[in-house]
Amino acid sequence: MRRAKWFVLIGVCVVVTALAGCLPGRVVRIDATYNGRAVTVPLDGKLIVSLDSNATTGYAWALEEVDASILANEGSKYIAPVTMLVGVGGTEEWTFGAIAVGQTALKLKYVRSFEPEGEPAGTFEVAVTVE
Repeated sequence: MRRAKWFVLIGVCVVVTALAGCLPGRVVRIDATYNGRAVTVPLDGKLIVSLDSNATTGYAWALEEVDASILANEGSKYIAPVTMLVGVGGTEEWTFGAIAVGQTALKLKYVRSFEPEGEPAGTFEVAVTVE
């Protein structure tokens, strides 16, 4: 019986720890409406940037600038639309981890990988404060 209580206690601790990163105050979600604005992210929190994107055009968002000692790039993913229509755009989602207190610019540009010197079709920039 005592052993079962320990398993339950350990299980509860694991679940609470896993969910700690999912708490609303620890994840800051922004989109294109934040372009040119400032945002604050808690230390050890996450910043998730969601921007319209259309993989069928060859364009994708590329990281142009960020202080990696403050915001760690944890990757990006393309989320296709739920439709059978061809050529419809989806969303590109970038995740950053707030790893140190400070301020940094976060800049993304919408470019074609096969036209590295070409003019971006779009830009996104926010001033990020981690506290």
